[in-house]
Amino acid sequence: MDKKTENNFINIYNEVADWGSNETCTNLYKDISNKHLKGIFIKLHYEIIRELRMMNTRLPTSDYPAHFWADNSRNLLSAFDVLSRLKETLDNTELKFNIDEEYLEIINTCKGFLNQYLGSSLPPNMNKITIYTTIPIFFMAGKPRLDNIKYLIFGAAKTKPDIVIKDVLDGNFQIVNDKDVLVYDAEIKDSIYQE
Repeated sequence: MDKKTENNFINIYNEVADWGSNETCTNLYKDISNKHLKGIFIKLHYEIIRELRMMNTRLPTSDYPAHFWADNSRNLLSAFDVLSRLKETLDNTELKFNIDEEYLEIINTCKGFLNQYLGSSLPPNMNKITIYTTIPIFFMAGKPRLDNIKYLIFGAAKTKPDIVIKDVLDGNFQIVNDKDVLVYDAEIKDSIYQE
């Protein structure tokens, strides 16, 4: 990372230093190795979901718009601005990251109606937003996001099992010759391969 990029990155870190956070958000990003990026992700995630929860108190809207308060609108716009600058700063570095597709759509939609002053008008027929309490919004680029990992095989001293792949895309495979091994075949929630 060049000096200018590093300077911009640290400035963003300092900008969010006083923002709130909680243990839930902290745990979502425990595997991010860069302490500054981890801190920014935690603060951004907390700020975004905190304000979206407030927005949900005004949702769903009916055939008419609903008012969303000025302070909350400004807080969300500020978080989105920090996120945009962070993304632009890190896009060509080893710290490049992605934003969850559903949340990227939410962010872009909100940018279309949020105002800095006098509050915002929530569009008619807008549904409540799904709050990511246990799902990270941000994840490192280039790392696979694997969901529903199903098998963990414990080897044995004798014969090794054979794995027959039936469908690669669905993760559908069969384990044969497994009499000398222990096979765990439930979903693995906290895999080291998941963000």
